[in-house]
Amino acid sequence: MWKNCGYVLAQEPLFIVNERTDYLEGRISTEPYPLHICVPVQPESAPDSAVRFPSGKALSVLFYGDYNRLDEAWLRLGREAKERGLVLAALPRGIAIVAPYTGQEIDPEKYCSRLVMPVEEN
Repeated sequence: MWKNCGYVLAQEPLFIVNERTDYLEGRISTEPYPLHICVPVQPESAPDSAVRFPSGKALSVLFYGDYNRLDEAWLRLGREAKERGLVLAALPRGIAIVAPYTGQEIDPEKYCSRLVMPVEEN
């Protein structure tokens, strides 16, 4: 699909948009939820159908370690949002900063991810 398509990748890492809100309720559901893998491209090479994410206010948490413990970070993000009275403005995102897809052998304890919750402006 990407071969000879003319898209130029941006410097930003891949990210995932999750269609989930369970973490805001202080729990992690076992129910599957849709997620979307996003590949940032340079704006000048983006197709007309590309989804553009607007800038805005967000709450985020930086997580280090094996993905098996990522639920802890989601729950922390939800607790912090609740304590601050923040309201979800768009679907949350997970940005893999140091991840296995980089093509290198990386110790899972050295993975680094940022979970981002867009919030409504006050």
